[in-house]
Amino acid sequence: SEIVRKHKDTLDSIENNVNQVAEKLIDHFKIPIEPEKQADVINKYLEVQKRFDIENKTATPKISSELKDIINTFILFNKNFFKDRLVSIYLTGSVPRGEFMPGSSDINLIIIISFDTYGLLPKKINPIFDVRFFGEKEFLSEQNKKWRFICWSDGLLIHGKNFAFDKKEFPKPGTLLTLLLNGGAIEELEKIKTEVSGLTNPNKKVMRQHSLKAVKTMLDFGFGVAMANKPLYTSSRKEKIQYLKEMFPSAQRQTITFEAIYSRGIIRQQDFSMVIDTFLENARKNYAKLIQVAKEISND
Repeated sequence: SEIVRKHKDTLDSIENNVNQVAEKLIDHFKIPIEPEKQADVINKYLEVQKRFDIENKTATPKISSELKDIINTFILFNKNFFKDRLVSIYLTGSVPRGEFMPGSSDINLIIIISFDTYGLLPKKINPIFDVRFFGEKEFLSEQNKKWRFICWSDGLLIHGKNFAFDKKEFPKPGTLLTLLLNGGAIEELEKIKTEVSGLTNPNKKVMRQHSLKAVKTMLDFGFGVAMANKPLYTSSRKEKIQYLKEMFPSAQRQTITFEAIYSRGIIRQQDFSMVIDTFLENARKNYAKLIQVAKEISND
């Protein structure tokens, strides 16, 4: 979009000229550049630069042998089912980063096939697999830029065609990336709340699944707000939670509570609506601010 392009051009300009600007400032103000001070300046500069870097930390050796067997069986099933219509399979998330937590993490896969899916194929095949299907044209559309970003930044190709992603099409860490990744978070939380309200005497296993889905969405949204305030990107759940604690110390109690629920906890059905509504009260305000900032970027 035009907003993304302008924001990207601005950040590119900053990155391309920062060295020249630094040299001119040093020359103009006669800043001493003894070796030890120069090293300190360089380290601080690199630290700032690193905030704009997005590193894909996935790798095949990071996948545990137990999960490899499960994933290989899944690949074989899809090869036999789709045959020559199967284009690619990307493994994303905690598994290829070596951060899989049994009971909390999913096996996240993005499957690309040669025909349009029209959203008809199931997303949740079983409790452990979280799968998204895309036709190749669908996957490459503007509408699904979020999922291309996830494959590029946090995905490992485990079968088929390796798409040549262009990092220039994605926003850098900040407001626009937050909007790209969390655009539907509020609607998703409302949907989960409605689902839970309609359950009749749900057991702990059912409530655990809904609690996990909700708390992941809330943690991701919170991290997005933190990233918009001070650009830094990570796909790691652990690092996101740590960044939230650092950025919003006054909200640590909420963050720690969500962290505990993510690890092993459950939001009781009778408390579910209250928890979601309390979070959404601030989330809607923050989302409105993000939209306003995006508009200002566009106007600039």
